[in-house]
Amino acid sequence: MDSSHSHSHSSSSRRRFNIFLPLLLIFAGVVSLLTNMKVVSWDVWEVIFLLWPFVFVAAGLHGLVQGESPVWQVFWIGAGALLVLGNLGYLAWSSWEIAARLWPLLLIAAGLNILTGRSNSGRLVGAGILVALMAGTALVVGRLPIYVAPLESSRISRPLDGAVRSDINLNLSAGRLILDVMPESAGQIEGILHHQEVRGVEQIHYVSQGTAHFTLRSAASTIWLPLGSARQQGNWALRVNPEVPLTLNIDLGAGEATVDLTGATLNRARITVGAGALRLTLPSEGRFESQIEGGVGMITVLIPRPLAMRLQANTALVDLDVPVDFVRYERGYRSPNLDQADRVVDLRVNLAVGRVTIRYLDE
Repeated sequence: MDSSHSHSHSSSSRRRFNIFLPLLLIFAGVVSLLTNMKVVSWDVWEVIFLLWPFVFVAAGLHGLVQGESPVWQVFWIGAGALLVLGNLGYLAWSSWEIAARLWPLLLIAAGLNILTGRSNSGRLVGAGILVALMAGTALVVGRLPIYVAPLESSRISRPLDGAVRSDINLNLSAGRLILDVMPESAGQIEGILHHQEVRGVEQIHYVSQGTAHFTLRSAASTIWLPLGSARQQGNWALRVNPEVPLTLNIDLGAGEATVDLTGATLNRARITVGAGALRLTLPSEGRFESQIEGGVGMITVLIPRPLAMRLQANTALVDLDVPVDFVRYERGYRSPNLDQADRVVDLRVNLAVGRVTIRYLDE
């Protein structure tokens, strides 16, 4: 009797053992080790963005060890595997496309779990059916592209109309923005829009008290598909006047922005990225302010050597990387040439989750 009770207690203890956290720790350790040893060229945050669905796989494996319904555990493992394959580009759809289109698999799993009841053999049969269904889904998704409305193209060109200052506001709900300066002074702004519905892009241009104001705003219906193929994303390729003092406001809901202001005459720049990546190159001349706001993403700021920087970074779950010669002070960081410089940028960065990298342009 005592032997039987001891055996039952030992078996119960084994079943209660939690493998979810150990699996995540092992996975995080392997990724960090490979990254630090330069075995893979991925950035840690890139790995997180690509492989986050492994959380579902770990949860499914944990459930199997705990002796829970195999139907649900097969679903979580299969869902995690499909999402990872989508992120890595092995399927025709991205992870978000898969989640948006294949959510009925959740209903099928729930139905199989109820239908098979508490019978071990029935549950195994239900799990087998779900395995076959999800494997077949992976094969189909691997060959079947998702339909997204084709992109339209449109050129824009706005004059200065005698203005001596430029105020530009760009509001792209989702997609990719590339912004740099004109090779020579011409109008206020020019470029090409690639959008799913160019007619849904609002343009406002007027001159008031010597300032040319321009607003470009996309419709909220634009679809941005992160963590997967960018072939269907809209993008804007724009150029601004390099000689007229510029006030620049960019609001990107989700996506990627590459902003190269080399040669620009900048008064102030404010860039907001809800989720995504930003690469900003600052001009080498002048004294100006820049502010970057973000929710989740990767931000890279490139500064020319002659430009001194005063940096204030309000970050939460963020990896902050600054040049080794930057000096820490009570409000943040500053470059070593700040006291003697006549070219200065005051940069404020507010990011909740992700990575912020400040680098010299020649590195």
